[in-house]
Amino acid sequence: MPKMQVRFYLGTPIYMKTTQGKRPIMLDGILGLIWMQEHGHTKTPAEINQSNLIHSELPIRQRGNCYLASGMFLPKQTYSKADAITKRGDFVTKIGKTLPEFLPSGNCMLPGLIRYTALATPYVDFYADVTDVDEFVRLLRKVHSIGPKSSIGYGRVIETECSIIEGFELEYRTKDGLPTRPLPVALFKGEISDKAPVGYSTYDAPYWFKKNEVLCYLPTPNQYSPLPAMDETTFDDIRMESLSFYGKKEEAPA
Repeated sequence: MPKMQVRFYLGTPIYMKTTQGKRPIMLDGILGLIWMQEHGHTKTPAEINQSNLIHSELPIRQRGNCYLASGMFLPKQTYSKADAITKRGDFVTKIGKTLPEFLPSGNCMLPGLIRYTALATPYVDFYADVTDVDEFVRLLRKVHSIGPKSSIGYGRVIETECSIIEGFELEYRTKDGLPTRPLPVALFKGEISDKAPVGYSTYDAPYWFKKNEVLCYLPTPNQYSPLPAMDETTFDDIRMESLSFYGKKEEAPA
């Protein structure tokens, strides 16, 4: 079973949600979506029931339902910046004191800003313990973007490199025993360093399904989350949040 490194070169930033805790993008999550689509499984409301979830069959070694494929690794040439997308409302207001006139969609949604973090990086790396190289490469060729909001151009993959590596265990842990992906404690106890963060997390796609959370060893944030680029606006936001937290009013300028 060869150990392989995958590198996706990106042409646009990765969209990271600010309303959720930061988690690494997972290789088995990316390939699992492609597997689901190929096998005719679509996203439906039925997936909110745990019994309806389907485990993808990927050419990657697994322990239990945990694939030995890492979360994303970011290079040092990575920075992040808070930004926002403007979202147009789907209704128009008549002139005068009349009721709103709705567009054909029939749904009322106010315009607003969607805040997010733009993660700018030349590439991201993943590692995996592969069981079928040909099938693994075939699935990789179908990856055209990573992360949310790919429909509007975020996380666009412009080139993919895949190579066999020797002497590494980065598919699930580093040489120091730190996890490179969420690992259930029950399955990996004794293999992971005592210095590894521990918390409740999902470890199998769909990663958003919180009912599947168990106690896991977690990867360290410096693997997948660089410090934000601080600018004047960022400092102003932090200052206003601090004043609000301590219940203080901003003093008038002299």
